[in-house]
Amino acid sequence: MIQWEDESLEDYVERFRYNLQKSKHKYLEKEILKTLLLKGIKDEFLELLNLIGKCNVFQLSYDDVCELCIRYSRGISKAGKNSREFSSFFSKSSTRTRDIRVEINVLFENFKVDFISSLNSKLDVSQV
Repeated sequence: MIQWEDESLEDYVERFRYNLQKSKHKYLEKEILKTLLLKGIKDEFLELLNLIGKCNVFQLSYDDVCELCIRYSRGISKAGKNSREFSSFFSKSSTRTRDIRVEINVLFENFKVDFISSLNSKLDVSQV
């Protein structure tokens, strides 16, 4: 799941939560949920979240990331600014965002490997 072109962070988080509740994987660990959520956020917004959160957003908890996304979106709408214009102001510092994106991708790949290994071991047990 990825953030749509004109989708606010709040709408993305709400859609993520809704799809999670409708899926058969709604009981995944919060760390995995955070990785999946951040993987879908547009690069331009990751840097903003880092600035607002005053740290590497990946170090926050899943709930804190969701809350940060919602606070950012509501702050933009109260200010009456277009989030795209506001986020383009910070797009020059995209190197850090790419580093975070790489970190998220590595964690996601590790999750996939662990998940497949777990499925394989369960399959082996069921075959026995």
